[in-house]
Amino acid sequence: PMAISGAANSVQLDIRNGHDQTIAKILRWIEADGDIKGKTVCDCGCGVGSLAIPLAQMGAKISASDISDAMAKEAGARA
Repeated sequence: PMAISGAANSVQLDIRNGHDQTIAKILRWIEADGDIKGKTVCDCGCGVGSLAIPLAQMGAKISASDISDAMAKEAGARA
């Protein structure tokens, strides 16, 4: 059981790290592309707002949703 639990935690960590790297890459693309202020962005599957919130902080108009009500509520609380 410990090996499975440890393996699951390792996979979860890999997923989290990969997600963080993807968000950082997208934000770099947007910054390199120019000003996003005032532009509308739809984040479908927003999770807890990892992408939507930084984009809003950069001045984008955000519409975000997630199939999980709990995730969408957490994104709203973090915003």
